Amino acid sequence: MCLCMANSLYRGFVNHTFALKPLASRHAMVMHELYIEPEVRRYFFKGVGVSFLVLAGVSLIAFLYVRTTRQARQAWLAKIDLPGNWLCAGEAEGENETNLALLGGGDAGDFVRLYQGDKWRGQWRLHGHTLILQGEGKNQSFGLHFFKPGSIGLEDSAGKRLIYAKLASNVVSLNRVRET
Repeated sequence: MCLCMANSLYRGFVNHTFALKPLASRHAMVMHELYIEPEVRRYFFKGVGVSFLVLAGVSLIAFLYVRTTRQARQAWLAKIDLPGNWLCAGEAEGENETNLALLGGGDAGDFVRLYQGDKWRGQWRLHGHTLILQGEGKNQSFGLHFFKPGSIGLEDSAGKRLIYAKLASNVVSLNRVRET
């Protein structure tokens, strides 16, 4: 008796909650659409809504993080102002000078390096805090240290450090790549 009552209560719940309605088609006897009560629908979609809100929140935080780090990098690049002529500090202009001319944008372009009488040309780019020089069959990377505006330090892979000071000039380079 108890089992029979439980079965009828269960059937009443199922028939009330998930009512089958025939479709208006020639296959009405075979195909049915499932009708879900509003209470069940609200409960089901409440979980989906919370998941969507969490996803939207995480996406917003990731977007803001990327945006602020990009703005901070652009401000740092503007502060160090790499394009220009750099002379190794402590050396007078003349023989055996170390000179680095960087042309292009704030984080990439062409370079000419005069080091111990050797002239080297190629492309430069900034990857994080590493200045990478590539050209004429030779690649070299330097750790870049910013001291103050107009003064940087370059450290090669062997640990040799050179401090460069930017040469002040009122001449605008015609080789400078335009940024769009």
